[in-house]
Amino acid sequence: MYIATGVGGVLGCIYGGLMTQYSHPKWVFFTYSWFGLVVTVAACFLTPESEKDTVIVHGEDSASEISTSQEGYEDEQRSLLLANGQTREQVRAAEVPAREGFCYNLKKNC
Repeated sequence: MYIATGVGGVLGCIYGGLMTQYSHPKWVFFTYSWFGLVVTVAACFLTPESEKDTVIVHGEDSASEISTSQEGYEDEQRSLLLANGQTREQVRAAEVPAREGFCYNLKKNC
């Protein structure tokens, strides 16, 4: 969210600077007044699934939030292995599956 806000702020400043340099200020205000409507229309296309804090991984509901950090991920995965009937020795020796990367999560969040 903060990356999108930052990128939008930078692009908005560049766009606003170019607009005020090459056109009358009333057209700048007129153009910016439409962006609220664009955001509102885009928000109408959100689905209930996009608002949930959980994601379905391989057919199972995971308690992991899509956009959170890696904290607790390894513990969560090891507890899932324990819940599936593996012994503590097997869980300690098992390799934790890699979490999906930034681009995958960005696609899911969008």
